[in-house]
Amino acid sequence: MRRPGVAGLVASLASLAALAALAGGCDSTEPIELVPDYQGGPDVPLAQEEFCATLAATACATIRPCCEPSPFAFDETKCRVDARAVCEARKTRALSLKYEYDPLRGARCARGAGLLVRDCRRGSEATDPLAASVDDACQVVWHQRIPKTFRCSSGNTADCDQDPDGMIVCSSTYLTCLPVIALQVGEACAQALPTRCDRGVCACAPGLVCQGTPPRCSAAVHPLGAACQHVGTQTDTVSSECGRDRYCDAHSVCAELPGLDEPCTAGGSSAANLCRLGYRCDVEHDRTCIEGKTLGTGCSGNGECASGLCYQSVCAPNDIASPLLCDGAIFLDQDPAHGFVSTPTFLQGN
Repeated sequence: MRRPGVAGLVASLASLAALAALAGGCDSTEPIELVPDYQGGPDVPLAQEEFCATLAATACATIRPCCEPSPFAFDETKCRVDARAVCEARKTRALSLKYEYDPLRGARCARGAGLLVRDCRRGSEATDPLAASVDDACQVVWHQRIPKTFRCSSGNTADCDQDPDGMIVCSSTYLTCLPVIALQVGEACAQALPTRCDRGVCACAPGLVCQGTPPRCSAAVHPLGAACQHVGTQTDTVSSECGRDRYCDAHSVCAELPGLDEPCTAGGSSAANLCRLGYRCDVEHDRTCIEGKTLGTGCSGNGECASGLCYQSVCAPNDIASPLLCDGAIFLDQDPAHGFVSTPTFLQGN
């Protein structure tokens, strides 16, 4: 769940780039390490002229290992070239609107894009504070300079100036540039908000969700043995409450999913016949967990595949490695009517 004031921005696509003269095929480039202390210390600024190439190299290198084992070929040259075209268009749009490039936000976004993907899956910004700050930075690489507490009549967060270590959003309620204030565990999040929320836009910190009665910020993913509410609710062996390779059992408690040679989960509806990622339930024999089918193997249902996805009767990657993405066509040039960069669609949470 994204923070208030930011939700309307995610439809915008990232302005990414590539080196146009890059030769064909993959190279040895790896994702660029984010400056580890930027939250509490100074960043190393990134010049506007270097932003697109840096971000493209990081993003394309991030998805490369996800696509290499898939049955879909990865074209890194196309990835970078296409990314540059979108990036330059975004930059031109931003500058035409008199937006200014932010070298610190550019550095955080370009060097940190790889943090938004974990195990070839998107959505790290929901639980990882560092990834969340990268996501924020990518949304305001170009922005205007309306100060905090001043009116932003457009409702566009990119109109607001940005603090060195915090996100400033254009509040849709007050049409004023206000700081995002992270609420911590146990704090009220829907009513009777803390007093400091009068001076900003409050939302639960990354890794926390607003839930319960009365609503308070609490852990988005519960530990083993913790109480849970959504019995059997699960997608790709990832419980909405209990985390990867866990599920909410019949006693409403977070439990481990069974592994190789262990009995499949019992129970009704979606809670039955579950196994950890990589395995499948042998429903034709003794209902124990066996090795799932490998990528490229024929299948008739998602449950047969180690990846958890049967695509066009073939076991396919169940992550960011889609056919279009691995072909290099990962950035669509849709005009969001804003002149700023936002998180690439392939890095956004599901």
